[in-house]
Amino acid sequence: MNINEIHDVSLQPLETKGYELALKNFCLYTTYNEQTVVATTKEYLATAFDFLSKDKSNYEVIFLTDISFEKLYNKYLELKTDREMSAIHEEQEGVNNEEDDFDAGDFLKTSLDILTSEESAPIIKFVNSLFYQAIKQKASDIHIEMHEFKGEIRYRVDGILNRHIELDSKIMTLVISR
Repeated sequence: MNINEIHDVSLQPLETKGYELALKNFCLYTTYNEQTVVATTKEYLATAFDFLSKDKSNYEVIFLTDISFEKLYNKYLELKTDREMSAIHEEQEGVNNEEDDFDAGDFLKTSLDILTSEESAPIIKFVNSLFYQAIKQKASDIHIEMHEFKGEIRYRVDGILNRHIELDSKIMTLVISR
């Protein structure tokens, strides 16, 4: 099978319905020649076609060079991260100053599926919240330390290393992986 690959690093992501699931299956919605298309690459051909066989949309499929695909994929990841950070910021703005201090115990009680994988929503929100709290506290760096049965996250603020949270080693493994 001969596949003509397109080299175009100027392609932009489209936020179509279900684009996040498509992203996980290496199918990237974009516009090419003024038409909405699904872009993939030879490397992920099997995964992409498996996803597309179940997808109800009838977009044309184009194949990108590895460089073009990677650039578009990274743009999607940036878009996804921006949306998640905006959502966290909006959540935090709605909370008063007393509740600004992150309560990991409450978070872990309400997010029982946090231990499923580093790609699950609770662990993503948790790690994003760690970054948000570090920025809010004006931390210069974040230290993540693993011990035998637990882990510890500390922020350096004004040159002093302060303990932020202590977590079970299983959760810390997911935090580090994320």
